[in-house]
Amino acid sequence: MPETETIVAIVDDDDGMRRSIRALLEVAGFATRCYESAEAFLADREAIDRSSVLIVDHNLGDISGLELIRIVASHPEHPAILLISAALTPQIADAAIAAGAAWASSKPVPPQDFITFVTSAPRRRDTRM
Repeated sequence: MPETETIVAIVDDDDGMRRSIRALLEVAGFATRCYESAEAFLADREAIDRSSVLIVDHNLGDISGLELIRIVASHPEHPAILLISAALTPQIADAAIAAGAAWASSKPVPPQDFITFVTSAPRRRDTRM
């Protein structure tokens, strides 16, 4: 169980994927918030500030996962970001890292990799340094 509360925001348009990631992380002791789109995440005005970690799918609706990463990473303090994709290419992974993600992974992500990322991710990324 984590020593301090880590809130993980999960943004994926696949309801089954969101529920699976949520269940895995909650069993491991993490609080989660789920969003079906980038728009829903951004509409929650406190989501960026209260999230320690953001797990985002690449293929979303009008706002892609990469665009969401750019938006979130533009905040001076932002959550650590993991991009997940069923069609991850080296180019997408590189673009995600360049946009501000800490890590990119292909779906399906092994359960232990989610736990490792969430427990080892910095609690907040401060880009003002």
